Amino acid sequence: AHFLALGHHDSALLRITRAFRQRFETMQAALASHAPLSSRAPAFGGSSFWVRLPDGVDATQLERKALEHGIVLNAGDHYFAADVAPAPFCRLGFSSIDDTLIAPGIDRLSALVAGMRIDD
Repeated sequence: AHFLALGHHDSALLRITRAFRQRFETMQAALASHAPLSSRAPAFGGSSFWVRLPDGVDATQLERKALEHGIVLNAGDHYFAADVAPAPFCRLGFSSIDDTLIAPGIDRLSALVAGMRIDD
């Protein structure tokens, strides 16, 4: 109660909101600069982007490969009720990533996706 009475909650919330907005904008710009990765921007307030992968890219395989390269993502297959996802998607969270690491990570992810398209 003392924390709230002193206004610390409001200032902490404002700092978090600013940080999330910066990360959101950074990820949105980074994704927009890579043609093979199309994303649907969440309404602000979300903490991740849903990225439509090119046809033929296995999202589960990408999840494993990305982790080997220091990129954490979730294959979209886990989020569909159907046994087979309607299209290859992945979920990229941004809330806990320093904004200076987002663009280089998206660059590496784009290269991985491009490599998977060539390998197939």
